[in-house]
Amino acid sequence: MTVRALWPWEFLLAMAGLAWLCSWRAMRTSDAQEGRQPRRRRLQWVLAPLAGLALVAWLGSGQLPLKNYVHTHEWTHYYLGAKYAGELSYDRLYECITVADAQDGVSMPPEQQKITDLRTNRTVSTQAILADPGRCTQHFTTERWSNFRQDTAYFRDRAGVDQWHTIVNDHGYNTTPVWTAAATLLVNLTSATDLQVGLLAVLDPLYLLAVMLAIGWAFGWRTLAVAIVVLATYLPARYIWTGGAFLRWDWLFYTVAAVCCLKKGKPVLAGLALGYAALLRIFPAVLFLGPALTLGWQLLRTRRLNRDVVRLFAGGALAAAVLVPISWAVAGGWQAWEAFARNLVKTQETPMTNTVGLRTVLRWRPGQGIGDLYDPQAAEPAAVWTHALRQAATEIVPLQAALAVLFLVALSLAVRQAPPWGAAALSVAVLPVVTDLLCYYYMIIIVLVLLWQTRPRIALWLMGLCAATQFIGLAPVPGMSTWYDQQFTLISALTVAVFAVLLWLYVRTSQPSHTDPRKDGEGHDQPAPAAGEPHTNT
Repeated sequence: MTVRALWPWEFLLAMAGLAWLCSWRAMRTSDAQEGRQPRRRRLQWVLAPLAGLALVAWLGSGQLPLKNYVHTHEWTHYYLGAKYAGELSYDRLYECITVADAQDGVSMPPEQQKITDLRTNRTVSTQAILADPGRCTQHFTTERWSNFRQDTAYFRDRAGVDQWHTIVNDHGYNTTPVWTAAATLLVNLTSATDLQVGLLAVLDPLYLLAVMLAIGWAFGWRTLAVAIVVLATYLPARYIWTGGAFLRWDWLFYTVAAVCCLKKGKPVLAGLALGYAALLRIFPAVLFLGPALTLGWQLLRTRRLNRDVVRLFAGGALAAAVLVPISWAVAGGWQAWEAFARNLVKTQETPMTNTVGLRTVLRWRPGQGIGDLYDPQAAEPAAVWTHALRQAATEIVPLQAALAVLFLVALSLAVRQAPPWGAAALSVAVLPVVTDLLCYYYMIIIVLVLLWQTRPRIALWLMGLCAATQFIGLAPVPGMSTWYDQQFTLISALTVAVFAVLLWLYVRTSQPSHTDPRKDGEGHDQPAPAAGEPHTNT
């Protein structure tokens, strides 16, 4: 329940990144005023090793993939959840693991004979399911149940007793039927083995590499380097959450690829990528919002539609038209989507300690943190804390809605002059006010870094946010909390505030920065325009 950064490396790297950006901006302004160009060329070569160190530090916060690190906790959920989706749905994973354990002669100590009931996300005793194992096994054929027991034993042996208890007290399998359709085809090839898991574990590192290649292709190496430093030092995006897992970074690649394709003038391909990302994890759909608003502004001004935006939405519609029917065929028909919708609502209503968003901030109350209310002797240790947060969540609905509307209005004003790629990227700034996400999904912060090309100060604000989150994680000052919920409440407040500033940087002026967005930070240095000269439109 507590978190403390083991080493200050990420904080130091964030501060180094902030110092580099400040120096780069100051030198850029000085060179432009004095008509000089070469001085920054020496400074730019500091950025590449800084990004390399940040990436190594980020990967090292878990274990490097080169060490064949496998996140057993994640794999148990997403391997078993995908492979046996038809039998388990979204609410029987832990019950069936319990039955399989019992049939294999594995017993937990009395104090560990509890699991999360995935219908309600409440902690319950295992007695009921062990008294009636047919509640689980009736959904399997004899062969499939034998396979499930074998796969469960594989992950149980990898995890060990203590971690196995933690696994069945988490919040289950929560992905969409589209993700399930892709994953189940891969995991059903064989039973779980070191070879199969090792090969499939390579997919996420490949997706991460593809993210970096896409950014380099569309925005240049300098923006890529800044993006790496931001991703590696933003505490909610720590590698240790989802590193070494199974297809947990696919959505990130397709989201980033969508913005990159828009930047490169490939809107249909961007729509396909963003549509797929949204069908994998839902929340990337927020990136459609900015382009939709730009479409509305252009329609009001010119009575004409922006063809690139229309093609973007056409690509997204095509992705849905192809992938949703495939998910019906592979993952269990429309019933799978109904089950997913119920599970999504349940998950959104369940208080968790590591969420980031406006609701996390607004429902905070003094003396009601999990450190104050957690009772390890109770049948459900976090019940009082959960009840307090649920009650607070109902009280804040009007204020949360009002602030969400304010952010959406700001986004509307901010994207008036923005190109489709910029409008899509800036849409990420409203994400924390429309939903609370588990912290690791804020790897999406990398998309906001791409706006550095049109607003250089954006990177300064984001890097400052990264340094602040690392400071919170270190908790070096006496009295600073090391409980997850307290730290992520403060991180959420800072994230919402910084994202609001990013919107304001665009709202304040409908004109972009004074440099050509194709070259700012990525190509030749550009002098500032003379007095009275118009700025280049984005």
